[in-house]
Amino acid sequence: MAPNVPQEVLDRSPFSSLIGPIEVTWEPSPIFETVVRHDCSNTMGRMHGGFLAALIDITAGQGTKRLLDDDRSLVTATTNTEYIGTALVGDRLRVEVAVDHSSSTMISSSCRIWTGNRLVAIASVVFSADQAPRSSVPSGAGR
Repeated sequence: MAPNVPQEVLDRSPFSSLIGPIEVTWEPSPIFETVVRHDCSNTMGRMHGGFLAALIDITAGQGTKRLLDDDRSLVTATTNTEYIGTALVGDRLRVEVAVDHSSSTMISSSCRIWTGNRLVAIASVVFSADQAPRSSVPSGAGR
């Protein structure tokens, strides 16, 4: 991260705290950072693919909502990830998010995940966008 750039710790869900802390700088565009912890590694001491998948889902969703600046509820429909490299325990990951396309019902975003100058993964994420406010969900729905 650049010095003197305001940062905050992303704290959006109980699940995100399992892989975090995830730091975010919102301006000029969302950039998320976290460190690969030992409990997020595989038996070879490398970043676990499931950890990276969760990180992509969280950061793509939060970054997309911020870039679009609207109150639609986003639900991940698909995620395609190209695992290009790897990261080791202790490596700092940087996730860059961009919105590629947005319609009234679907949004396509992309992520690039880096450690230093090495590209670790590229992901494309498609979200279903719900126009209804969250408070309009009937009581007991989803049970």
